[in-house]
Amino acid sequence: MEHHVAHTQGPADLGNAALVVTAHQVFLLLQIQSGAEVVQLFDSWAGALPPEALRRWSLEPLTRITRALKERHAETPVMLFPRGAGLLYPEFAACGADALSLDSSLPPAWAHLDPSRATR
Repeated sequence: MEHHVAHTQGPADLGNAALVVTAHQVFLLLQIQSGAEVVQLFDSWAGALPPEALRRWSLEPLTRITRALKERHAETPVMLFPRGAGLLYPEFAACGADALSLDSSLPPAWAHLDPSRATR
């Protein structure tokens, strides 16, 4: 895993990451324009990354995507599901999404941590 994380920090991979962010933004904007009432971003592998890589390769891109969606369609709820993010869930909760989906690794009481944000 460490070799893969070190490898993914090169300039070509940063360009690929920017392309993935742009593609997700376009896809989700088209979904909203086609009538989607809510969109959800999943990161099924978030929990497989160490904290700094999780911030760089999951939290930062999901934040950019969320902000772009909210700039164009503030009325459309955006949900995030960073599966396995563990102790970094509060950082995901602060990235501008309207709701945060929680996984079974968190105690149920965590869902009440921020009453201004929906959790599921």
